Amino acid sequence: MLDPHVLRSFIAVAELKSFTKAANKVHLTQSTVSQQIRKLEEDLGCNLIAREGKTAFTTTEGEKLLLYAKRICNLIEEAEENIKIDLEYGFVKIGVPEDIASSFIAPILAEFRKKYPKIQFSIISGISKKLWESFQSGDLDIVFIKQRKGETSGFASWKEPLKWIDHQKANNYLQETVSIVAFSENGLYRNEMINYFEETQRKWRISYESSSLASLISAVNIGFGVTLLPKRLVMKEHKILTAKDGFRSIEDFELVLHVGSAPSTLAKEVAADLVKSFKNY
Repeated sequence: MLDPHVLRSFIAVAELKSFTKAANKVHLTQSTVSQQIRKLEEDLGCNLIAREGKTAFTTTEGEKLLLYAKRICNLIEEAEENIKIDLEYGFVKIGVPEDIASSFIAPILAEFRKKYPKIQFSIISGISKKLWESFQSGDLDIVFIKQRKGETSGFASWKEPLKWIDHQKANNYLQETVSIVAFSENGLYRNEMINYFEETQRKWRISYESSSLASLISAVNIGFGVTLLPKRLVMKEHKILTAKDGFRSIEDFELVLHVGSAPSTLAKEVAADLVKSFKNY
């Protein structure tokens, strides 16, 4: 395999016609450059450099290799430069569910922007169904979605335990017809709640619905009804409902990180940083 470091030394010898000058240009010792050229000739099975006194000349085979060596090294330099530009000036669009947008993503990206201050981020918050549709349409580079375990396989995933909650003083869960607080249609956990009540044949009604997580939590806090939320969002004023209260546990959801099928170097870098930062999720 042609080593680009060796090819750079070969190019320097061929152009400067001197092992000493070539060694100075590539910042190596003359003996190292000589060893590199000798090993290159052994690998290719031909002489590449002829010597007349202190002057070095390329052979016919050496002239052929010189053309390829320059093209290879130029391509490597072009790739390195484009990657640097991508990392320094890139643009990344990320979709996140509302409940993690401010608590997890924002602080992480703030730190990332200190590392690469010229990167532009576009953060879209919404329900997982809509975010997933946007991602599949190619409108997002990275997306976090909430899902039932195993629905999709992504770049990384984290468990999302769910808990039934009511306000400590409300006792909605004891009523004959249970009032529930739910996301708007197609929102997270709405179907899980409805299906649960249908399966257990308990009476229920939606007393409050919204597309805003903050609004739902506020509704629970003023006693509007029972809801189903991630365990990490449970507050001290909430009562966690269990089987003893007539509410069996719901299978854990999971948070899944997806990266586009042809991600830029920057998108992959951001995704890797997000995974590291979510180790305590």
